[in-house]
Amino acid sequence: MHQPPPTIWLRSFFGFTPEEDGYIGWSKEANRQHVMSKASSGDIMMIYGAGSASTSSSDILRVLGFLQIETTPIHDTDKASDKGMQRKRDNGWEDRWTFALPVRRAWRVTQKTRLDQIAFRTYQPEKGRAIAAWSAALEPDELEKALALRVTEVPVFGEPPLQSEFVDRPLGEAFRSQSLSGSEGIDFAPIFARLQDLLERFSGERFKRFDEGLIAAWESYKPRLRDHALIQLDSDSWSEGDIGSGKIVEQTIDAIEIQASHGDLTNNLVFWQNRFGHANRDHRALIEAKSSGAGLEQLENLIFELFRDDADEPKLFEALKESTGGKYPLLAYLFFLKDMDRFMPIQPTGFDRAFEAIGLELRTRGQCSWENYNAFNQALSEIRHAIEAETGLENVKLIDAHSLVWLFSTLIRKEDAGELDIGKGANDRVLGARERSIADIKYSVGKTVFNSNGQTVERKVKDKELRMTGYELDNLLRHLLEVQEERCAITGQPFQYQGAHSNSNMLPSLDRIDSDGHYEKGNLQLVCRFINFWKQAADDLEFRRLINVVRGFD
Repeated sequence: MHQPPPTIWLRSFFGFTPEEDGYIGWSKEANRQHVMSKASSGDIMMIYGAGSASTSSSDILRVLGFLQIETTPIHDTDKASDKGMQRKRDNGWEDRWTFALPVRRAWRVTQKTRLDQIAFRTYQPEKGRAIAAWSAALEPDELEKALALRVTEVPVFGEPPLQSEFVDRPLGEAFRSQSLSGSEGIDFAPIFARLQDLLERFSGERFKRFDEGLIAAWESYKPRLRDHALIQLDSDSWSEGDIGSGKIVEQTIDAIEIQASHGDLTNNLVFWQNRFGHANRDHRALIEAKSSGAGLEQLENLIFELFRDDADEPKLFEALKESTGGKYPLLAYLFFLKDMDRFMPIQPTGFDRAFEAIGLELRTRGQCSWENYNAFNQALSEIRHAIEAETGLENVKLIDAHSLVWLFSTLIRKEDAGELDIGKGANDRVLGARERSIADIKYSVGKTVFNSNGQTVERKVKDKELRMTGYELDNLLRHLLEVQEERCAITGQPFQYQGAHSNSNMLPSLDRIDSDGHYEKGNLQLVCRFINFWKQAADDLEFRRLINVVRGFD
């Protein structure tokens, strides 16, 4: 179907780097709010080079590119690459353009074009500062000229890979496309209603958010599993000298063969266990290359290249497909480890079941290819936006859409097998509430660290340092819950969990034993929220003594 041309707004900046910055930002929240009051999701920002020393001289007052935005408020760090954030730090821009909107698509202009050739009425030199803050819409005849500019579509950080090439063509042609379903798009309302019915029948509750309920209990392990796998992979330690040594393949196998002795960090995204014979293991080619050496150097070279920033991803996907026997779950898992914002794991049978129920023509079973994998991630991206529209939730991630589709597929399978009965919901509700409490504690720690010196830096902060990674913090919280038997370290009262609680004072809260110390192992305990509030900066031993005095013994 043909889409109507969008509204195009004018905006100046120092450059055009959507591959590293998947957002467009403002330094004042009021400015972003003003733009949001005028613009709509799907509108375009035409970026031109600002008249500034920070702009390359060849880019000043030239049209650089176009960004398609979504009017959902986010923080710059939500859609910024490490490279993009480092550039901000290097230039002293950490506190600038933090109030952001996500960019969904981007096009770089392929013909040198002066701004006054397009926005000959909208832009005036005396309006430059106002345009940077507020933006202004192109008039109809200016819009026509903008849509005629020749552009090439470029990737956007945090978005799925480009599904097809759009090279050196008029911008207006970018809005003549069909949805993946081959129809008028995804009619998500009846799909979501069916999911809610299946959920209620199985667990006794409906979907509200991704960090509570059945979806949290079943699906929240994936980012944590990935964090653990990346530690095992340790790709930052690789050098070209390691290619052919066996190190790269061995660490890749370690990142696949994750079997938790307790908890839920078992890797079920790849079929790697030897339950149905070695020939059926997805990573069979890696094991055999490690043991025999045959094809080891070639395989390690491909994996090494994949985890480089400048990887030729389409070429590497097809080459890895040939080297590993076309095991789709394995390839998708490796790309998922590379970039969770753009690539998702895949289990073809389950996702094809869900896609058919949703009304998408896309099928993945027996279709392992870069083109098919792109279409898979693009379909999840479409579903992500449909979820936001249907639920009102903001900043739905690609992994959220992946989890919801997989949940839908699982419940359909259970319904077909006659296993969709109420009675299993209580445990899942408790598990979901527990996961939400853990997420809330991690958020609270991040906020405390942020407020201690006004910047979001995970490890180095003046007053209160978080001396561990997010993965290590997550593991520590679960360990503390286990050793404390899910009770307050000071009062012994049992915790209640977010979403299943009757008294918010009994929710778990992370306390620094030495209030002058940092967030680090050995200085942390879990206490009831009211205890953390009462204790404040008091000495831990003295506070425990006073609690015992209140109890009637010293």
